[in-house]
Amino acid sequence: MPEAIDRPLTLENTDTYVDDALGAVINLVEGVVAEYDAQSGAEWQQLGEANGKEREDAALKHFGLEDVEAILRHLVYKASQFAVIDRVIAQANKSSDVFVPPDSAPVPQATGSGTGMEKKGKRPKLKNLLVMLKSEFGIDPDDPEAVSIVRGSVNPNMMREEPYYQVTVPGIDKVILVCQEYGNATFVFNGEWVRGQVSANHPSENEPERPLTDYTKEELSKLIKDNPEQGARIMATKNFTANLANALEGGFSQQELDKPVDTRYLRSSRSSKDLPQVPDGYATISEIGEELGIQEEKDKVMIRNVVIALEKQGKITKGIYRSRNGRPILAFTEKDARLIVEETKRRTAPIPEGYVSVAKFAGEHQQRKGGHDITYPDMSCAIKQFELNPVKIGGFLYLPEDEARQVVAMVEQLVSERLAVKRREKISLKGLSDAIGEDYTAVRRAA
Repeated sequence: MPEAIDRPLTLENTDTYVDDALGAVINLVEGVVAEYDAQSGAEWQQLGEANGKEREDAALKHFGLEDVEAILRHLVYKASQFAVIDRVIAQANKSSDVFVPPDSAPVPQATGSGTGMEKKGKRPKLKNLLVMLKSEFGIDPDDPEAVSIVRGSVNPNMMREEPYYQVTVPGIDKVILVCQEYGNATFVFNGEWVRGQVSANHPSENEPERPLTDYTKEELSKLIKDNPEQGARIMATKNFTANLANALEGGFSQQELDKPVDTRYLRSSRSSKDLPQVPDGYATISEIGEELGIQEEKDKVMIRNVVIALEKQGKITKGIYRSRNGRPILAFTEKDARLIVEETKRRTAPIPEGYVSVAKFAGEHQQRKGGHDITYPDMSCAIKQFELNPVKIGGFLYLPEDEARQVVAMVEQLVSERLAVKRREKISLKGLSDAIGEDYTAVRRAA
């Protein structure tokens, strides 16, 4: 049984991770029932085919495997989570821009037999990332405020056949550029640095701000080389999953990237028979929720996110114990529970009256107006340019509704003008002067 559910997540098994575990458990059950039936003279043989469930339960009990049914239920639940992730990827917002465009240097044409050339095809890097965000960080990929995913475009004349995706995760303040095609690196950056130092850069005085997605792979690699503490370039090696997990935590040096990471994300369904009972004076998630006035299970996700964050910072120790009903449960010392309560209160401070989530407001605007794709870095840049003071709660930015509307309108205008310039479409001299930030008279004279 441990072999069936204790498999680590890897890039190679991402697409079949839960199915493989389900298949192993089902095969185990079938084997146990077969061995059970093979014992001569046993009374259970009188149950007959119509009582298959009773026979299965009896067999599992006989061999001390009563937890199998709970494990199967858990794996079915995990399978539903993976299905949600597949849907999230399929429904990602699409941009008409090419993200991470080809480098300017021409690619040498292949000659000879082609032996040793990397094969074309896809690897589930984006799915691996989203599964990790859910399992390792408690971040829901299906929440547009928690995870922003925008799919870039691909031109017919490009060698690359798959697009790059920009994934923005405000809760851990990371921006990830990932392409599913073989041979294309994954880039992870600190979000604050991208907004303040990268996206705000101008190639020249006469050109608009340049978003991270406009950088080539060569330029992205140079950014990391020149600023090694701000990002990492990750290739799809056997250590991809561990490298990615460490990068998302901010460990960008090669030594930090290669640190071992426990990615056995199906283990929560294991038997609790050998776990100790919750010690006296320890507090569970439910008890912490009661103190905070949080009763609904869906609302306790915030508490679990706080636990994950504090544990990763080394401020608390997470303990797994056996509850009164025999199930695995998290519990914390009085000191650690107090830290969890205080941090949760800080993250769940009341939203000021009249304030709205900027990300949610922008998303609703897109649905209503069908405007350009609005990304988190674009919004952050607009907020900075307007010199606004958003309230940050739970990793998300809140502004008065009129200021949020102002931010969205500015981003829409900037994106539209940027697209016009990039595509060399017709644009008025006034529009061009606004897009490049130059005086209209000077632009007219130059034209």
